[in-house]
Amino acid sequence: MSAKKRLIIIIIGAAIILLMGLMAFNFITDPFGVFNSPFFSWDSYEMTAAPKTAKITYLENCDTEYDSFIIGSIETGNYPVSELNEYFNASFYNMAAYDGNIEDSLWLVEYLAENFQVKNIILNVSLYDIAEYEGTDNGESYEESGGERSLLFYLKYLFSNPVSGLRKIVAMRNDTYLAQDFDIFVESTGERDNRERDASSVQTGAESQTTDNEDKEKIKLSNDSVSSSINGVSKIKALCDEKGISLTVVCQPLYYSVFESFEFSDIEEFYTQLAAVCSFWDFSYSSLSFDFRYFYDDLSFKTAVGGMVADRIVGGGDLYCPDDFGVYVTKENVKEHLGSIDSASSADESEYTANVPVLMYHHVGYPGDDSTVITPELFEEHIKALSQAGYTSVTMEELKNYVNYGADLPEKPVVITFDDGYLSNYEYAYPILEKYGMKATIFVIGATVGNTEYYKDTRYPITPHFTWEQGAEMVESGVISLQSHTYDMHQWPDYEEGTARENILQLEGESEEDYIEHLTSDCQESRSGIEENCGSEVFAIAYPYGLYSPLAQVVLAENGYEISFTTNPGENTVIKGLGQSLYALNRYTMSQGVSVQQLLDWVSSARG
Repeated sequence: MSAKKRLIIIIIGAAIILLMGLMAFNFITDPFGVFNSPFFSWDSYEMTAAPKTAKITYLENCDTEYDSFIIGSIETGNYPVSELNEYFNASFYNMAAYDGNIEDSLWLVEYLAENFQVKNIILNVSLYDIAEYEGTDNGESYEESGGERSLLFYLKYLFSNPVSGLRKIVAMRNDTYLAQDFDIFVESTGERDNRERDASSVQTGAESQTTDNEDKEKIKLSNDSVSSSINGVSKIKALCDEKGISLTVVCQPLYYSVFESFEFSDIEEFYTQLAAVCSFWDFSYSSLSFDFRYFYDDLSFKTAVGGMVADRIVGGGDLYCPDDFGVYVTKENVKEHLGSIDSASSADESEYTANVPVLMYHHVGYPGDDSTVITPELFEEHIKALSQAGYTSVTMEELKNYVNYGADLPEKPVVITFDDGYLSNYEYAYPILEKYGMKATIFVIGATVGNTEYYKDTRYPITPHFTWEQGAEMVESGVISLQSHTYDMHQWPDYEEGTARENILQLEGESEEDYIEHLTSDCQESRSGIEENCGSEVFAIAYPYGLYSPLAQVVLAENGYEISFTTNPGENTVIKGLGQSLYALNRYTMSQGVSVQQLLDWVSSARG
């Protein structure tokens, strides 16, 4: 054999080996969730890379039974599946993807109806999706990604750029408990992983945006896009009627500047045609649309708003919703509805927000070296002055009910808190509060309850802390509620052996897994101690030293802590329907150096 032939054979053989290696690498890493590879399975990553492909693969291979589905573009991922399951008595899967092509949605409904016992379909519609819809596939389509996949479909992924697989391997090394750009979906529900975004405090900065649309060219809903979309919805409705599937069409909530970027005449035409095909729920434009705090960005409403939508559709009536939020539109009332949304405007903030000052006390006694001590005499002057100025103390329960359910707060609310659980709270503060008809919350350190002489099991002296029996007495009176200051994550370093946990932050060198386990255990032990010994329902926490992190707040929220407090001074705005407005609330530190006038100035300015 000549040298030339041998070289050709070697080149061909090398090419074959490289191609086989490429195929093997793409099969094993499976970055788009095509092959259900057992080697590098990571559903959340694959759904983020190619949601339509990976979610179909997931549904075909998981053991969980889903009987209901919500369909639409990426914003659809902000509808919380847990609320949908509760309200519809169903098991939903969120099929949110990167575009809302109606043709894709039609194919998906056909696929789901053929392969699952489907009870409910929710079709989420965005005006942006209609504007971009041209009746053809837009990027990754369901028809290409699911169902009877052809050989060409698999070959496309087997011979794809290996960089995608390499990125998946790198991402695995950099994965964290909280979502990152490469794993934005929750695989078991299909919804967006908004935990970190929902745990951020609205008190730390102004979440507002001003958008001027007057000089911008309006977005057009072309006749073709409208007619194609209406035709697709009509086919979806016909299929659902044929299969006995309950279809709910929802026009999603929009920030006002987005809604106003469309020609209203185009919206009128689309809504009129849609109502002729099927009745639908319209949440696109309401008083809520004018407050950016209900949105992650211009196009994305928050998870809390998604919960409001679910509550309104089913008529649960428990969660707070603005009166004008969500209208069931039919062909009979569509004209009237269009007239009402054309004149919608922002609501008076006082109708759905409240400015609530929070005071932070510690030890009531006689000053020594501790700057947080306040004498009983000055403490009584504080409480008397607040009472005479018309302030009403509110509890954690009242704050929660205001935000979650829209319950009323008094005209001049103030929250009075104590940290640590000192005996002086029982001996001095409790009777003074009772005398003036005021209420307070004490954040107790579980590990030091009842320590009257020494710090835990050491011989180090400690400022006395009240006992569980004394705590129960205060709780029974209705004057005091007990909440968490952690069980044992507010340690005194000089009195501890080894590394002390002074706060709820992750220790240097501590793995994320160990940290989450420790914080979770502490949350549970703190709650059980208070609830079992004193009867207070525990759902609020004061961060030791006011320190926290996004991860810490997410873990606290996952453990049922709905309200949290810092030690930062400043005002607080709590917002109806937005649970995260109860996170990282600011508090004014009270001490012997705070005069009555200073106190009144602070609470007055904090009320706006």
